[in-house]
Amino acid sequence: MKKMTDIVDVVRELIGPTATEVIDYGLSMAPYIGELNQNYKISRAEKRIREFKTQLIEINQLLQSDLKAKEFIEKRIAPIVITDLIEDHEDSKINYLLNGFQNVFIEQKFEESIILHYFDILRGLRYADIRTLYYIAGLDDIYPSTFYYEGSEYDSITKSICNKLSNLYLVDIMGRHGAILGKIEPSPDNISINNSLGKEFLLFIAQTEQEKEIIRSL
Repeated sequence: MKKMTDIVDVVRELIGPTATEVIDYGLSMAPYIGELNQNYKISRAEKRIREFKTQLIEINQLLQSDLKAKEFIEKRIAPIVITDLIEDHEDSKINYLLNGFQNVFIEQKFEESIILHYFDILRGLRYADIRTLYYIAGLDDIYPSTFYYEGSEYDSITKSICNKLSNLYLVDIMGRHGAILGKIEPSPDNISINNSLGKEFLLFIAQTEQEKEIIRSL
């Protein structure tokens, strides 16, 4: 039976002692994982740590450079990140989770309520939702017109995703709030990134400075 300490051992081996302290504290504050799924979830977390080793090393270096930030991250943010690292079902979302973790340092944003809200939003989004948000911002191209026609399953899913993003105030649709009526194809012509929460959330999960420049210009 795998134990939570196995995750700490992997971090100590791959990342370093500073990150190990933060991970150890985060695990102690994370919700209890039942034995039924513990092996699978811990194995998944270990796999993710190995896969994103380079980014975690960068985060570890940031931790060592700012002791005040380290205390804040360790006590307030680490439990959230560690819990999502273990619990989130979609491997594809982990990159955005770690981007948010890293950008807290890079952007020097330590307003706890705002950061926690961004993590709450991220937790509630699916990978497809994030890809759609990136598409609307001009950062991704995932909607080939040949696959899109009104009334199709693809059309219905797209409308549902756009409605979800609008309800979270991440995007604005045709100047309306809430429901989508008729065919709404996500394009810069009728859907835009919300100029406050939408832009700030995208900056929170952005990976590169090039992405951030595009987002700031929206």
